[in-house]
Amino acid sequence: MSNRVTKRNLLKALGCCLIVGAQIYTFPAAHAQNKAPADLETLKRLAAQAKIEKSKDKFLAYENAILAIYRSKYQADKTKEAEVYCDLANFYFENKNYAPAAQNFQLCLNIIRPLCSENSVTVVVMQSNLEKCFTALGDKTKADALNVLSGQMCGKLMDTIQRRIKSAWRPDKSNSSFKAVGQFKVNGNGDYSDIRLSKSSSSTLFDEACLAAMKNTNAKPMQSWQYYQEPVNVEFNFDYNVHNGVSTSTSGIQLAPPALAVLNGTNKINSEINRLLTEFIASDIDKSNLNLKGALLVVALCERYMNLGQVDKADALIKELLLRPRLSQSESVSKTILQAEMGCIMLKRQKPAIASTEFEQAVNSPLFAEPIPLTERQRFLKGFGDALFMQDKEAEANAVYARLAALTK
Repeated sequence: MSNRVTKRNLLKALGCCLIVGAQIYTFPAAHAQNKAPADLETLKRLAAQAKIEKSKDKFLAYENAILAIYRSKYQADKTKEAEVYCDLANFYFENKNYAPAAQNFQLCLNIIRPLCSENSVTVVVMQSNLEKCFTALGDKTKADALNVLSGQMCGKLMDTIQRRIKSAWRPDKSNSSFKAVGQFKVNGNGDYSDIRLSKSSSSTLFDEACLAAMKNTNAKPMQSWQYYQEPVNVEFNFDYNVHNGVSTSTSGIQLAPPALAVLNGTNKINSEINRLLTEFIASDIDKSNLNLKGALLVVALCERYMNLGQVDKADALIKELLLRPRLSQSESVSKTILQAEMGCIMLKRQKPAIASTEFEQAVNSPLFAEPIPLTERQRFLKGFGDALFMQDKEAEANAVYARLAALTK
């Protein structure tokens, strides 16, 4: 079996979903005349109408008025702000005003990325648009980094689709080889629609098994942002090999290959590793223990090693440090950080059971709090949820993602 999704389809998946409304008046004018400000839903309708009529100034005025209301009344729910940032980003992007588009896409991603699973269609699409902004602005470094990140996240999505369909595919044994091509759409919530076979195997029973496999599964991220729902088209190949009587599977994604971007960034990443190593050696005074600064530098080092595909180096570094006498004998913030990072390493190695064990020890420790930076705690919780999700432990994963959402707020 194999699956394919095109970058063009991904880039089409980002659209605007505001409600179309009725009359138009300017929010600032109403306010200046001492009238009560328009309610939120009215402002949304007016903004939508202004966008349709290409009234750029009115659209921006309404959107900024909505943003001001969200900031003052809905401080606990940052995703409401993210909706406005996304609308503004899309508006600027469509008008080829790439600097403010990039700024608003980034503001939106800063809020929603920590909340979403690694196979979130919405995040992949938004990152792809942000990549195009940086490319247009001539910032190749940021564009290349986003290209790699989007490729990795799209890979997670395709892995989820392949794993779930493969587990549900039960063709009858046969003495003949069969091939079929399935097509469907997957939205930001991971639901499939428009399921069909674009190429039949000529066997009714085999075709029915393929359709059943697609209809009886989904690619649901355990946590996703539901603001955009336009689906992405996916093609899935079913291949039954008679030589061994079982299905064979391969996977490939028609997305801009990240390999070149990684290669072009190698020297920069290596220089960054050298800088971090130098800083770590300078701060690593007590060779029997590890201070907080040293632990955070180690985490940064491990992430860069893994970005280069050098997972073994990250693994060896963590294991060596955990053997330090004082670090191994008692619980500490540094030890908690290293255990959580080991979970990230095991997740990178596609060993979710081991990863979830490492994450569980770390995130359930009473020391999993400040002074560990919020961004690191978010990343570790997200990794824990993803590890559980990969093992189909959805209830447990949901509990972890709920904890992540609470922490983000």
